[in-house]
Amino acid sequence: MNATEEIKRQLDQLVGEGENLQGLIKGDIATPEFIEAYQRWYTPALKLVSLLGKDRLDEFCSYYLIIV
Repeated sequence: MNATEEIKRQLDQLVGEGENLQGLIKGDIATPEFIEAYQRWYTPALKLVSLLGKDRLDEFCSYYLIIV
């Protein structure tokens, strides 16, 4: 598998996992299952965004940060 195919595979996997995350949110509440699954999703997603979309990395990170 070449690098392009591997990146596409990873993107497809992350999209699928992201869609599954939506089912773990109950109303406005992030369930413990959602939080755990989101942590597993965020790390590889962050790596791909930093590789493929450096110009959007700050924006991507800002969605994860909690602003008080």
